[in-house]
Amino acid sequence: MLVYPEIVKESLKEYENELVRRIHRSSTLVEKEGYGVWPRVREVVELCKKLDIKKVGLAFCVGLSEEASKVDKIFESWGLEVYSIACKCGSVDKTWIGLKDEDKLIPGSHESMCNPVLQAMVLNHVGTELNVVVGLAWATTPYS
Repeated sequence: MLVYPEIVKESLKEYENELVRRIHRSSTLVEKEGYGVWPRVREVVELCKKLDIKKVGLAFCVGLSEEASKVDKIFESWGLEVYSIACKCGSVDKTWIGLKDEDKLIPGSHESMCNPVLQAMVLNHVGTELNVVVGLAWATTPYS
């Protein structure tokens, strides 16, 4: 990060926030215990345990529904309360964002757009304490 030293310095200010420090310390301890030993999904579970997190959001791509279902079952088997939401939630047609019908995979049909804003808003609404992303191409929104 020699190119952006001012951003590096600015980022370190975020660690003055006690919640950010607590999350980072806990994730560092999970890394020490299980990195390269546990599967990543177990690392998430262990982080939840260290932070006393019970409600986990699972935002996923519909193309990875089967994989997300497996992650959901694993989280639940460890006692977590899971709230899953697919990328096509809301069933809003792609033309709503200004695409032409011919821009769809199948012109003339309803094609739902990916809706990461709604995913984040719903997970916030149900009060998830940690959100896990499975296969989303762009997961960062102003609402996440």
